[in-house]
Amino acid sequence: MFRQILIARADDGLPLAESLEEDPSLRPFKVQAKKILRKITQPSNPQRCTIDTNSPFVFHYYVENGVCYMVLCDKDFSKKMAFAFLETLHKEFEEEYGAQVATATRPYKFIGFESRMQKLRRSYEDSRTAHRNLARINNELQDVQRIMRRNIDEVLDRGERLDDLSDRADSLKGKSQKYRRSAEELKWRALMAKLWPVIAVAVVVLVFLYFYFAW
Repeated sequence: MFRQILIARADDGLPLAESLEEDPSLRPFKVQAKKILRKITQPSNPQRCTIDTNSPFVFHYYVENGVCYMVLCDKDFSKKMAFAFLETLHKEFEEEYGAQVATATRPYKFIGFESRMQKLRRSYEDSRTAHRNLARINNELQDVQRIMRRNIDEVLDRGERLDDLSDRADSLKGKSQKYRRSAEELKWRALMAKLWPVIAVAVVVLVFLYFYFAW
């Protein structure tokens, strides 16, 4: 997030507007910002730069039309978003006070611009939160997709096993019917084997009786 926002005239370092968190631990960075502004007045310095502070914070500055726009923010804050913020800050400040910068003689003449700075700051910090939430949602969606794919793979694999079991069941059913027919045939043969002597004796007796009474 943004800890300090400073707008100053580039040729002499005159501060024009500022927004600073009410945190005593940030006071040394305000001193560092003034030192950086004194160096920016030298023509050899880049118009856009990032300066490490050997702390959890970093300075980004952007110079345009003789005005330096500087921000102190957390190191993990997107550099691209920080410079986008500075460019937007430049456009809004230039639109409202650009024509008055050259004639300003006292520090923080445009301190009334702080409310605009705070509003813009919140919009970019909220945007960062939105990006974080979007990234988190995307990660969660990817996890869900991976879980879904894994579940689908498991279902497909289970389906193959079920198909295999179904084929085996059909095969066993066919074999059981075959065995049942064979068992019935064997049972019939066994029954006939038991009854055949009785039938043979009965036939002989009937034939004997027939001829006996016929004579």
